[in-house]
Amino acid sequence: MEQGKRLMFSVEEFRKRLEKTRERLRERGVAGMLVHTPENIYYLSGYHTPGYYAYQTMLVPADPSKPAVLVVRRLEESNVREFSWIDTRRVYTDTEDPIELTATVVRESGFERAKLAVEKNAWFLTVANLEALVRLLPGATIVDGSGTVEQGRVIKSPAEIEYIRKGARAVEMAMRTALDTTAVGKTEDEVAAETYRAAILAGCEYTSLPQFIASGYRSSITHATWAGRRIEPGDVIYYELVGTVQRYSASLYRGATIGPPSDKIKRMSDATIAGLERVMEAMKPAVPCGDVAEAWAAAIVKGGFDRPHKRAGYSIGISFPPDWGEGYILSLKYGEKRVLEPGMVFHVPSSIRDEGVALVGNSETILVTERGSEALTHFPRQHFVK
Repeated sequence: MEQGKRLMFSVEEFRKRLEKTRERLRERGVAGMLVHTPENIYYLSGYHTPGYYAYQTMLVPADPSKPAVLVVRRLEESNVREFSWIDTRRVYTDTEDPIELTATVVRESGFERAKLAVEKNAWFLTVANLEALVRLLPGATIVDGSGTVEQGRVIKSPAEIEYIRKGARAVEMAMRTALDTTAVGKTEDEVAAETYRAAILAGCEYTSLPQFIASGYRSSITHATWAGRRIEPGDVIYYELVGTVQRYSASLYRGATIGPPSDKIKRMSDATIAGLERVMEAMKPAVPCGDVAEAWAAAIVKGGFDRPHKRAGYSIGISFPPDWGEGYILSLKYGEKRVLEPGMVFHVPSSIRDEGVALVGNSETILVTERGSEALTHFPRQHFVK
């Protein structure tokens, strides 16, 4: 049976990703690494499944003469054949212990007494599984390899950026539909249903967070989703949406009011737009991420509001639930000294909250270019009146 029938990238690009990861492992002085983060496994192999709630890992030897090995549930083996360029795999059934199989693969690769890295920050490597792995490999030295793969992921290739652009087209269609559907008497559920329909028909896959849609006082609740509330005159509506294509996401945030907005809501929106535009001016190669956050905060304060307590934005790219962002890799936050580089992509949700009243904001998904920045999302930058 043909291997990797639906590769999202060329084998050459996958080989380069794997070799760069091997180089970083050698620099860290480890013999290999067990990768448990779904996004990292996808980045290196192409393999993906919504079934990552079941144990899976990928052994990446630092030595290029040794093959990388996928360890997956037997039920998911068809996804390896469909999506992965790597065909070296070991599978376990639902009556077998996947940690014992992982330890066996480590021994077969000759690492039972070697220094082996794991991702201690991986959400899907449980404490129990890590303890079992240490117990089954008493001669190995287990060290933290968190960030090894992500160091490559933070700079997107042209092919990756193209998928994000396609995600941007899907989220733009979703946003247009959400706004068009919003009206007095409609429920949040009706707006959400049409939003999802538009996103999917525009090529969007299942998203890593829900589409956030809320109205009235509910729009001030962090990460509020549709809840059946009926839209009333004077309501502020909050839309933070996403488009996901080949697991690459682009996000877009806008707001609307049923009827003319109050003076405060208008000032809030104006300040968030000014902050977003200041971020785009500040985003250039070699600029520290913390400086971009400060530029955003200064614009919000200049608009007459308190200095924000949150980050200005976060890296975005590959995503599986429970998060559409890569903020754990890199964020635009106060004090962050790492600098911007061409090929980085960020979602910048510029927002202000009036507790119990509304959350107002504007956002773009933004690419760092050789000379500055480019908004990958294209949508009127304004507070809409319905």
